[in-house]
Amino acid sequence: MRVGEVDQEATTGLQLKDLGSGAAANLAMAQALLTQGLYADAAQAVESALQLSPELPEAWLLLARIHTAQGRYEEAAMAYTTSLSGAPDNSWARVMLAYTYVELGRIDDAIRECETAIRREPTFAPAHLTLGNLHFERHDHTAAEPAYQEALRLNPQLGMARLRLAAIYAARGDRARAIEESSRLLRFQPQSAMARVMMGDQHLEAGDPVRAVAEYRAATGINPAFGLAHHKLGTAFFAQGRYAEAIVEYKISLRLNTEAPVSHHQLGRAYAATGALEEAVLEFRATLAAEPTRAAAWLDLAAVLVTLGRDDEADEARAHAARLDPGTATPPKSGANESPR
Repeated sequence: MRVGEVDQEATTGLQLKDLGSGAAANLAMAQALLTQGLYADAAQAVESALQLSPELPEAWLLLARIHTAQGRYEEAAMAYTTSLSGAPDNSWARVMLAYTYVELGRIDDAIRECETAIRREPTFAPAHLTLGNLHFERHDHTAAEPAYQEALRLNPQLGMARLRLAAIYAARGDRARAIEESSRLLRFQPQSAMARVMMGDQHLEAGDPVRAVAEYRAATGINPAFGLAHHKLGTAFFAQGRYAEAIVEYKISLRLNTEAPVSHHQLGRAYAATGALEEAVLEFRATLAAEPTRAAAWLDLAAVLVTLGRDDEADEARAHAARLDPGTATPPKSGANESPR
């Protein structure tokens, strides 16, 4: 789960000048070793500092970062907690403890740490951002929205907050506010390919594929390796009946993300629209190999197989679709709102 936009290097907060010379030397060495990826040596240097001062919050904080870098999240959580017992107002440490709890699957504990950080330091934007992300990942948009709004009030340049706030507005059907948030992000971060994709999505939803194409093209120009942008561009072309161009973009998307069932599915639909039925069958079968519960793909496959005169196979495909979704009678037209996984 990606829950935040926090620079972990900024979380050290070690005021070595305020420590005793022996502890300061050991922690300075530990930081240098951590930067080099020498985790065992870094941990040993921290232990030397703790022998001189067993309750030193800075030492426990650095030890927590070392454990986190090693993926030892239980030990990291204990070290962050020990550090906070000596420095309870260290908001960075609380946010990093929240991250650690996420890795351990303790989401409620992560939320509580963010809320504690906010109570102790209401103007600490990363705590609001992380709290918003935790609620967003739980699909609790009602709780996520005010957290993102407060994070942005404190720091208007938080890109993830703007993207996700735009996504919340889009899910609610408030297209104007979704476009507004994406536009604001682009003023701060003009090279945000994801913001361009979200702008394109809103134009496509509004029935304006021409403007959608412009936004998706801008996204692929910013990041040519962004598979989602190529998929979306293909979808916008498909919506305009520009199937040959859609095929090109879906193929690029699949080169960048070979396991995306929806791109295979849409590529199959584009092939079918151009009369390339055998190619369409191959793409629909690739879709179903990756996602056999995709009823719409079984229906699309059945329709093409009927056209090819392969009625027995078509009947089998329809039977699969009926088992998955008994109420499905006909395949959907475009799947334009779908994105690769």
